[in-house]
Amino acid sequence: YIEGRPFHAYWRIRKSLDSASAASNLGGYQDFDFPMQDIAPYVAEFANQTGIPVGGVDFIWEAADADVKTTPYTLEVSPTSDINPPAPASWHKTYKEFKKTKGYRRAFLQVRRLWTDLMTLAVIDKYRRERKDLFVDIDNVVALSMERVRRCKGSKKAYTAAEVAQDKPVPGAAEALRRLREHYFIRFLTARGSYEDPFNVTQTWLDLKGFEYDELIVVDGPESKVAHLSADSILVDDFTLGHEKEEPSINQKFIDQLTSAGLPFIQFPLGGSWDEIMTSFD
Repeated sequence: YIEGRPFHAYWRIRKSLDSASAASNLGGYQDFDFPMQDIAPYVAEFANQTGIPVGGVDFIWEAADADVKTTPYTLEVSPTSDINPPAPASWHKTYKEFKKTKGYRRAFLQVRRLWTDLMTLAVIDKYRRERKDLFVDIDNVVALSMERVRRCKGSKKAYTAAEVAQDKPVPGAAEALRRLREHYFIRFLTARGSYEDPFNVTQTWLDLKGFEYDELIVVDGPESKVAHLSADSILVDDFTLGHEKEEPSINQKFIDQLTSAGLPFIQFPLGGSWDEIMTSFD
């Protein structure tokens, strides 16, 4: 089983009730017609109770015609084990003899390759589940964009590639996000849809300024960010508008939209620093 989910299973059947073991060298054999879906809930419970998320386990039931939905006895469990692939349907000799054929080696490698692929996916899935998504605005959160907008007096020039490239990073932003990336997926989410070549220009700027992140998403407007958020994610945004003015305004409509949808957010202080909000992540 992998991450508490059955991956490969078979019955070990003794030659007779007088046999002490179901080992193939003692006349036992394997039946690969095993109801994995029926035993799945118990395997998940077993992995959770033992703290062994991946392993090979031997269960035994008292009844000859066992109901695998009932609780079995556990003989042994190991974090790793060899996997016996099923013999061809046309095979009528013992499994011990099948192991000596070239077909066994080929079947063994196939099932091991599948096991390796599933293990890789399980590790990736676990890594993803252990981290939340931290969506981070760019303008006035990691880039001192208001200086550019005021310098260009709010004209279209402020959003050209040449001007955006001159933005200075918010002091300490790259280091703060580097620390947070140990616990979150950092996904930049910016409403730069009206900028010149917004994705490439922004990506180049982030890379040149030393930011480490997992994804960059560009949308048309602030409200378009909502489609990317969830109750399990966090958005860091300054929620301000009109940066060409002496007193920028708060985008209360966007804040209300997030609040009513139950989407968590942290308001970054305009002109402030990441040190002011880092305690919000504790």
